Amino acid sequence: MKAIQTKYYPATDTKGARVKVWASDNKGKFAGYDYGASLADQCEDIATRYAEGLGWLGNGQYVLASGSLQDGHYCHVLRFTGFGDD
Repeated sequence: MKAIQTKYYPATDTKGARVKVWASDNKGKFAGYDYGASLADQCEDIATRYAEGLGWLGNGQYVLASGSLQDGHYCHVLRFTGFGDD
């Protein structure tokens, strides 16, 4: 099973607020935080773009199911939806 995690990092003296996204065996990335949207929505959007970049969504065959963890991270797992565009 493939899973993606996202975590919010608040602004510092030198960097703005951002969200980190990563998955096991794949390099993590940071995305800027948009104060106009909810954290949960942003984490899901960032994770979806990350999964698309890795080719994990399979032409519409999969979507991400997302939820929050006790430590403040969000977890996103692939959910099979059908046979997609193929």
